[in-house]
Amino acid sequence: MRPPAQGDPPAMKRLVLAAALALATPLAQAAPPTAAQVDALLQAMEAPKTMEGILAQMSASSRQMGQSMLGAAATDEQRARLDRVMQEQDRMLREAMRWETLAPIYRSVYLETFSADEVEAMTRFYASPEGRSIMAKLPQAMGRTMQAMQPMMQALMQQVQESLQKELAAPPAPSKAG
Repeated sequence: MRPPAQGDPPAMKRLVLAAALALATPLAQAAPPTAAQVDALLQAMEAPKTMEGILAQMSASSRQMGQSMLGAAATDEQRARLDRVMQEQDRMLREAMRWETLAPIYRSVYLETFSADEVEAMTRFYASPEGRSIMAKLPQAMGRTMQAMQPMMQALMQQVQESLQKELAAPPAPSKAG
């Protein structure tokens, strides 16, 4: 078999046809999921329950950070004020992050991001014992991650506060008129 000569029309047609088929195959397989498929995935992920666990971990982490920022020398009044602030933050967070509010967002993002095959594969995984175990542990893993990051975040908040105080204490720059 001889190599095709440059400009050989049948060889060029075969090359173009092969390239077109190679490119079309992934596109044909990447059918978008249906809303029902995405809903089945979210159900397999136990998304509302997982979100509730994440919110509980966030709340606990926030309270711990607040207590740590107050310090051991905080007065009863300061602790009571912190408690009121934390309760209000929890209420606002839970209101904003209600599953009824988040579900349409998740549905839309998953519909736009994943193919039907990917959604089906994730559904099978999250419906499996391993997938259910991972979803049950996810809030705890996130909470532990947030807890481990607290010292870093406290140092960052201190730097931000110092920078802000320095900027606000500096005299304003003279305006350039003219």
